[in-house]
Amino acid sequence: MWSFQEPLAKNLPDLAAITKSHAEYVFNLLSQHSQVLLQEESRSGRMRGSAHKAMQTALSVDGQQPISVSGIWFYVVWFFIIVLWCALVAGVYYLCSLAYLEMRGKVRAVGTWPAGGVRDLDSKQFAYGLCSCVEDPWLCFTSFLCTGCRWSDTMRMTGILAYVTGIYLWIGFTVLSFFGFLLAVLALAGVATYYRQEMRKKLGMDNGELTYITDCLSYAFCTCCAVAQDARQVEASYAVDRKEILDIASELRKEAEPARA
Repeated sequence: MWSFQEPLAKNLPDLAAITKSHAEYVFNLLSQHSQVLLQEESRSGRMRGSAHKAMQTALSVDGQQPISVSGIWFYVVWFFIIVLWCALVAGVYYLCSLAYLEMRGKVRAVGTWPAGGVRDLDSKQFAYGLCSCVEDPWLCFTSFLCTGCRWSDTMRMTGILAYVTGIYLWIGFTVLSFFGFLLAVLALAGVATYYRQEMRKKLGMDNGELTYITDCLSYAFCTCCAVAQDARQVEASYAVDRKEILDIASELRKEAEPARA
């Protein structure tokens, strides 16, 4: 009995061989194509790697860690922010100095009696307490709102610093606060303590030893009060013509006479 399965069964080996040969051909073709793609990808990868390496070399400095483009923009932006901050601080101090000097000439001339009268200046200590600045409204006002201007004026009156130099120092303290408030406070306390010691020497007051600690703490924690205390001591010394600063007082009075006239 004939069956359609007999010729199919006879041809199965041939069909299997043909299918196998076609599968091997397709596999070899895909393998060759994959190798070509891998070679092209490898070449392009090497090119990209070379370009990236060249950019890193161009952006590196002396063989150090390369700086990214975004990092460069970061530093540029911060540079302009710092410049703007410095300009703003300088402008504010300039306006405050103009206002302070104008008010000082109208409200109180150099060497006038401080509010509350002159106390015992022969003592080796401050004649006015650290927290008694409210007794003199004018000095209290200027010491709290124009702290750098009042301090610079006090240093000028003692002949220790020029007024402009003192303003430059306070501009530096204010700019430094942008990078860290504690850093600015430490710098202010250190510089102000040094010049307060010089003022003590000028006025014949106790200086050195423990006064370094008290002066530093006063300027670190009660800056405005310390500025007012220094100012009252110097203003009172001018009012009674203390011999320690008589020459400086005479020169300042001569400078002030044409302005009042």
